[in-house]
Amino acid sequence: MAPDPLHIHGQVIRVVASPTMSVMTAHACGPRSEALCNVPLAPETPYTIRFKFLNASTHYETTTFFQIVDNTIGTLTEPRLKMALTDKGYTLTVGTSAIQPDSVAGKYLVMGPCAPDVNQWTQWVIELKRSATHGYLRITKDGKLVGNLSGIATMYEPRLLQDQDGHLKFGVYRHSVTETQTEYYTDFTIQES
Repeated sequence: MAPDPLHIHGQVIRVVASPTMSVMTAHACGPRSEALCNVPLAPETPYTIRFKFLNASTHYETTTFFQIVDNTIGTLTEPRLKMALTDKGYTLTVGTSAIQPDSVAGKYLVMGPCAPDVNQWTQWVIELKRSATHGYLRITKDGKLVGNLSGIATMYEPRLLQDQDGHLKFGVYRHSVTETQTEYYTDFTIQES
């Protein structure tokens, strides 16, 4: 926890990744500084996830700042949903499914520029239904619809999950950390829709 750098909110979550602080975790593709939200996201259940995000860094490589991940045991699957800061702007990438391997997997949407938002709070709302065949995602940033996908795989495969729900991660995920990056999060809520 740290004070809000803009003095709008009281204490907020601060996540810092630097060349000397970030660590490689098991199965990691690169260094990370992350926070895990262990609230389970059950299959076939609609959710609304809200949070405020502030990127305090003017330099960033492709940096994932929010993920929804399947809790798979002994099976390596990519995150179902990744939201990232890139040189193209905010991007959304959706993972593949064993049932629908060619849905929107690996493709990403550019959800708008991120450079104007440096050192500004942005409000994100994600409406999500986890399903291996007919899930959906609706994403708004500051009240504007920036992503809308339906009939897609938002989880890998139900039989592999066997009572394993998905969970959320937020923080700095990068393939390399060459400069310090700081992100802030607050007003995080998850509710069934």
